[in-house]
Amino acid sequence: MLVNKFNAVRAAIESLDFNALYPGFHPFKFALYNSDEICLDGKLMPYNDAFRGNTSIEFDGEFIAIWNDEIDPIEDIEFGAHSIIHEMFHCFQKEQQFQGYPNDFILFNYPRTYEIINAKFNETQLLIKAFNENDAESFDAFRKTRALRLSNAPQFTVQEIRTEKLEGLAEYVGLKALKSLNLKKYASIIGEYIKRLEMVSALYLDIRRVSYFIGTVLFFVLEQQNYGINMLEDGMFDAHEVSSVVAPMMDHKELKELIVQDQQNKASIIADFIKEADYLDCEASICGYDPMNTFKIDDLMYCKYFIFLCHGDDSSFPINEEVVLRCKKGSLDGIEGYYLKK
Repeated sequence: MLVNKFNAVRAAIESLDFNALYPGFHPFKFALYNSDEICLDGKLMPYNDAFRGNTSIEFDGEFIAIWNDEIDPIEDIEFGAHSIIHEMFHCFQKEQQFQGYPNDFILFNYPRTYEIINAKFNETQLLIKAFNENDAESFDAFRKTRALRLSNAPQFTVQEIRTEKLEGLAEYVGLKALKSLNLKKYASIIGEYIKRLEMVSALYLDIRRVSYFIGTVLFFVLEQQNYGINMLEDGMFDAHEVSSVVAPMMDHKELKELIVQDQQNKASIIADFIKEADYLDCEASICGYDPMNTFKIDDLMYCKYFIFLCHGDDSSFPINEEVVLRCKKGSLDGIEGYYLKK
């Protein structure tokens, strides 16, 4: 079953012109896997714990794209090809020594205040208008609003932009592949992304995830407006490069309630977990994690699936289950201990 699905996805991928998707981009090996076995390059092998999540990894001296077909089963071959192309592009970014990876530990501490989230929502609506209407004025207004937010909160906004560049560009390339394979399916996905971004929802409180969608739309707008995709690198949001006049800020009071609810829900998840857990002292640093399934409340970090911890002697060990970490005060990645289910 895994081999048949692999071969169907590979056939779809082999029909693509990689250089048309992104200059210099080329295919990489990929693997579909579950908890029992891995199909790599069309051949089955026993599961190896180097395979975690949907991502790109270095395996046997080369970068490969991997997809967990047990947790996220590929049910449509063309959608599956789109997902694998996204992960292959992360391989390409590593091969090309991509600079400017986001610091997720800063994003875990992102200040989710109404003023900041409301400004981010307003800014994104301008980007959506630019995409939907191919409207240069809306895109310019987006740039001006982003530049102002960047000047007011550079530490966090820079990390958002880095996530948009890392994940948004990979998804842009993946969707261009899907557009080549099946225009209707591309339209359904990009339409769903726009719909999510238009809604006042808790998505805007998940900074890494919402940056994935925003970045994707941003790269398509750059294409529409005939900018080079490297424009994102070249002062696009530099306050000195754009007018100080920004679009009027609309109030979205529903965000206030969402912020409170989100904080309460996350605190409840952690509290309920700790009630049924044992605490272990452990001086270590975090060296591997799943950013899409991790969040932090005060000094407690919840990890849904796994975490890798490193000791001072550079030895590392995984915790392959749900865990809550007690973070060290004053440190971005240090911990004092962790809670595990009894």
